[in-house]
Amino acid sequence: MKLSKQILRRILIPVTVIVSLWTVGFYYAMIDEVEDEVDDSLDLYAEQIIRKQLRGEEVPTEDNATNNSFFFEEIAPEEVGRGVRYRDENIWIESKNEFEPARVLRVEYIDAEGKGYRLTVSTPTIEKTEVARAILLWSLLLCITLIALITIVIVLVVRHSLKPLDRLVKWLNERKDISTPAPPLASKNVASEFVTLNEAAQQYLEYSRVQLAQQKEFVANASHEIQTPIAISTNRLELLLNTPLSEEQMGEIVKVLHTLEHISELNKSLLLLTKIESGQFYHSESVDISSLVTNRAEVLGELFAHRNISLSIDKCEQLVVDIDAGLARVMVDNLLRNAFNHNVSGGRVIVEVGAEGLTVANSGADEPLDAERIFTRFYHSPGNDNSNGLGLPIVAAIVNRYGLKIEYSFADSLHKFRVYK
Repeated sequence: MKLSKQILRRILIPVTVIVSLWTVGFYYAMIDEVEDEVDDSLDLYAEQIIRKQLRGEEVPTEDNATNNSFFFEEIAPEEVGRGVRYRDENIWIESKNEFEPARVLRVEYIDAEGKGYRLTVSTPTIEKTEVARAILLWSLLLCITLIALITIVIVLVVRHSLKPLDRLVKWLNERKDISTPAPPLASKNVASEFVTLNEAAQQYLEYSRVQLAQQKEFVANASHEIQTPIAISTNRLELLLNTPLSEEQMGEIVKVLHTLEHISELNKSLLLLTKIESGQFYHSESVDISSLVTNRAEVLGELFAHRNISLSIDKCEQLVVDIDAGLARVMVDNLLRNAFNHNVSGGRVIVEVGAEGLTVANSGADEPLDAERIFTRFYHSPGNDNSNGLGLPIVAAIVNRYGLKIEYSFADSLHKFRVYK
């Protein structure tokens, strides 16, 4: 999830909760205020009636051009003293001959003659209900409007504030080839934190570019400085074999030649692995792995036949991968050579190529290999001197370089290596 979306979500959730709670509180506060106003009007109306009644003045009739109504009830003096009470009730309206909801006030008092009275004053709550509905409607509208406006403001502010970060991410994504100098990043009119981040990114990229150039130079020099003396030593030893030597001396020279050959192959493998891991291969093209597997199986067929190892392609469907063609050949060769080196005489190698990937399975050890170390450098099964422990690490480096995946499994006495997208 993008940073801007995370920020929006983390801000809008609490804002929505806060605004919603405020709206609920505002609604009930307004309702309470409306009820207070109704109760105040009832208090005033009841006070006017009681005063007139106590002074012996004419009490207004119930039909007084208002929605209020009242009636007196004579009670025993000892019942007086419960104070003013407010309730919501359904009252009978004579003029309409029906019950209606109303806000009712009841109060008891004693007149000058010592008689007790209970005055009941009521006003219909239909108007209050309509007011409450209006308040609820406008409260909800206010809540939705506030959340919408706050969302728009936050989106605009966040997008504008994170533009420098978007430019930095785009700039970094365009730096696939760090061997070439990168254009400078614009750092004007941005926050100081983004200025620092831009400068750090440019410094580290330039540092990486210099380190890569030095690494390339080292690899080139190492390839020349190591392979040259090995080649010279090999040639001299081969010339020495043409001179009169004892059988024992010739045997020792052959051993040295094999050692030099092993060192040469080890050096080449290490240099290739270094180049892959340092990102010195940028070229890619559409390579048909099925055709490549068929070709390499034919080339390596004699090698497998020498140890009486059967090599079969049980499935050969088209599998096109965007990869450097040379590295694709190295990947297939290493998988096949690994299956050869860790096999047994009279064993078998089964290759399958399909839309789901490439699988190379081989017989060999009766126990599974260490899946956590199988792709690490110089790891090979005990007692196997035919491997330098770099074949599978090179395959893993190629796979990772081009966004592929590789997995190892052991089933039916077969060691299986699967490369897939």
